[in-house]
Amino acid sequence: MHTMSLLFNQQGQLTASTHSIDQSVVNVDEIVLFYRGQTTPIAFADLMPILTKQFRIDVDIVFRGQKYAGNVTRVTKVDGESEYIVSLKHSTDNSAAPTDKMINILDSAQIASWEWNVCSDELHVNERWANILGYTLADIVPVTYATWLSHLHPDYRPLLEQKLLAHYRGKESYFEFESPVLTHDGEWVWVKDIGRVVSRTDDGEPEWVFGARIDIHRSKMAQLELEKLQQQLDHVMELSPSVIYKMSADHNEEIRFITKGVESLLGYSPNEVIGGQHWWTSRIRHEDVKEYRRCAQSTKLRAYHPIMDCEYRFTKGNGEEVWLVDRLRYVENGDGGESYFVGSVIDLSEFVTLNQHFKTLSLLPPGIIYQFEQDAEGHMSFPYVSQEFEHIFGVSPEEAQQDAKHVFAVLHPDDESVIKKLIEQSSIEMSEMESEFRIERDGETHWYFFQAAPAKQVDGAILWSGQIIDITERKQMVLKLEKESTTDPLTGTYNRRFFMDQIKLLRELTPDHPHEFSILALDFDHFKTINDTYGHDVGDAVLKQTVHAVQPLLREPDILARMGGEEFDILLPNTSATDAMLVAERIRDTVEQNQIRHGETHLNITLTIGVVSSLQATNIPELLKLADRALYRGKEQGRNRVILASIER
Repeated sequence: MHTMSLLFNQQGQLTASTHSIDQSVVNVDEIVLFYRGQTTPIAFADLMPILTKQFRIDVDIVFRGQKYAGNVTRVTKVDGESEYIVSLKHSTDNSAAPTDKMINILDSAQIASWEWNVCSDELHVNERWANILGYTLADIVPVTYATWLSHLHPDYRPLLEQKLLAHYRGKESYFEFESPVLTHDGEWVWVKDIGRVVSRTDDGEPEWVFGARIDIHRSKMAQLELEKLQQQLDHVMELSPSVIYKMSADHNEEIRFITKGVESLLGYSPNEVIGGQHWWTSRIRHEDVKEYRRCAQSTKLRAYHPIMDCEYRFTKGNGEEVWLVDRLRYVENGDGGESYFVGSVIDLSEFVTLNQHFKTLSLLPPGIIYQFEQDAEGHMSFPYVSQEFEHIFGVSPEEAQQDAKHVFAVLHPDDESVIKKLIEQSSIEMSEMESEFRIERDGETHWYFFQAAPAKQVDGAILWSGQIIDITERKQMVLKLEKESTTDPLTGTYNRRFFMDQIKLLRELTPDHPHEFSILALDFDHFKTINDTYGHDVGDAVLKQTVHAVQPLLREPDILARMGGEEFDILLPNTSATDAMLVAERIRDTVEQNQIRHGETHLNITLTIGVVSSLQATNIPELLKLADRALYRGKEQGRNRVILASIER
């Protein structure tokens, strides 16, 4: 290969050459110029504006019927005029020059070339370099190192300097750098720059650095996405309750890989496990190793399914034995490499224990284990119930599986509405529910307690799992204790404590309270004389028979209470003083007409009643005091009468 150079002045006339040429060539236009890779010639005059921005342009040249690779360089003389050097390179066999071939290779491979003079900051790039940034070469010339930096992501600029410096100082034989660059469209694309110093100054500093730039955006994005997926997978594996291991399929059974979860699940660090031969099988209980090897052999032969589920007992790092379920798979390397087993294990101990508990509970009457389901359309049923279900509800498991309405129909009406509200609330909040309910059976009331925890299903249904326990005996005891703590054992009426609690529940008295209530204070006339004359047994009969006669005159919310001795009070909710006077008069008249009979003793008694309205006092003690004063006035006025309380000024 040899080079020929032609020098033309600003007017395009040949002024000198390095070889003897035909004197007929006197003007640059006699040389046909092509931009690299283009098929249409370009006039020299069209190159001149470009050469004012970029002093050298690589071109293809046709001269005297021969094709050359070369370049055009602008040189400025002392007087300010420009001259142009056209360099032509060719080989003696007239084949394409190696430089030409290299250019074709670079163009075909879509590689951007660059030549950088570190001292003068000249940067020569090809069209592809500009294209990567979304420009043509004419758009961005002149190109300098500042052009490079301006398109480089700011976070990578310090790294670029570090990479270049490491290469300049000989720490790296090549300069190699990956970074995102900003395109004309405002997007960031990844490129890779590779280069090396090709010449140095007399004092050893880098002069020319040649290199290439490759667009690696697609591969880089795939790599980053892969790294992101790997990171997500690592996070998932760290949070996963399972442990995944890889074990060689040869006789050594060496553990090649295991996830970090082995530490929390089984009490071993990954470093203790990886590389261990027969490590896994040596910790499986001796009686279960045979089952493990059967699973391994089955998946290896694909006898049943490529993945085998195997359960076995395993010794943890602290010596505790746990149940594991292992999803085992055999992986055969078709390239002649190592074949191996992959296992994914979960601690099954808790499930085994719970299953045993459920089985035990389901066999212990009077409780039952059940599952209750509400599908996406709102239909309710019992997919599973234990064997005592039919005894409690009188509904067969088959009927319960079809529709829960058969079960709800057995409940006490008041309890059915409460339970359905609980189901609605639990389905919205996904919260646990519990309550008591009653069932009338064989003329008796049976009490039950239930609890259930919900779980959302894939198809939109909600499945509750829970248990029902017979609490009849306990409930009867509670009700009995409640009754004894709130009632008078002789007459069966409420006691003073319950009466006072009910007044407090009605309200804290205020003069303008909208819900008026009244109190009747009752006292038997001459009751001491009855006890002294006929005995206490007759006195007790008087109290009990009088209560029996009065109770039919009262409403359900009215409360009759024995306050002590022969004194009784009646609380009349939502009752005015006028209405209370009418009630009191009916009671007084009924008692007067009622004859007490006890053995051979027959006698008539009377009551004196004081009436007070909640509007007449601002607190409970004052209200009761007014009722007592009205009662005493009735006694003073002759007994057997009803007196309305008055506020004394």
